[in-house]
Formats: sequence, C-alpha cells, structure tokens
Amino acid sequence: MSSDAYKAERERRGTQASVAALLRVDPQTISRRERGEIPITHEAGLALLSLPKKRKRPLRPANV
Repeated sequence: MSSDAYKAERERRGTQASVAALLRVDPQTISRRERGEIPITHEAGLALLSLPKKRKRPLRPANV
C-alpha cells in the first residue's frame, strides 16, 4: 500500500489520533507512514483496512 493510499484510507476511518488509538500505535507512526518516512507493512495496511469507516452523517432514530 502506498503512503497516499494509506492516508486516504485513514481519512475514511478518522483522525490520525483516533486511528492510532484504535491500532495501539503512536500517532507519529501514522503520520510517518502517510509521509512515506517509514514503510507500510502488509500487516499495517490490513490492520487499517480492518477498521470501520466513519459515517458521513449520523443515523436518524427510527419512528421519530
């Protein structure tokens, strides 16, 4: 996975800080991957893709 693809997928899942917390890594690790400073391992890419995408808008309560 390229650093650009990693960043695009991360943005679909939240902020650098929120994704880092879910992956249990330092937020700087996310930033360095996105800038291409450190390699994105296959496992790191799969871990990111396993996170749910954030919703674009909140769900409306039923029958309201």
